[in-house]
Formats: sequence, structure tokens, C-alpha cells
Amino acid sequence: IRTSPGNGSVTLTTLGIHCTASLGKTSHLFLRRNEKRMHFDGANFIVRNAGHSAGFNENNLLIVY
Repeated sequence: IRTSPGNGSVTLTTLGIHCTASLGKTSHLFLRRNEKRMHFDGANFIVRNAGHSAGFNENNLLIVY
């Protein structure tokens, strides 16, 4: 676990998970486990798995990539 109170961020890395979160200028939550990923930046929520992506945009519309 790494934290940075100056910019409001935290990183957690284990053998199976990598997670970052920040409340600074680029607020976000990112979580990765193998090929599975989740990202939220305060406006968009996206989940990725094995080359497929889907999520909600800033207008709460479901987007499939």
C-alpha cells in the first residue's frame, strides 16, 4: 500500500490485484485483476474483460464498446 496525502491518492498492489484511487485533480478509482478492469472517474464507469468493454457515461447511458 502506498499513500500520498499531498495529492489524495492511494495505490494497493498484491499478487492478484492492482488498485488506485485519487481525490486530487484527476479523481478516479481503478481496479485490475488479470484481464478484468474497472474504471470510474466521477463521470464515466467502464468495465473491461477479455477485450470487451461496457459502462455508463456522464449521461447515465449504457455504452458497449
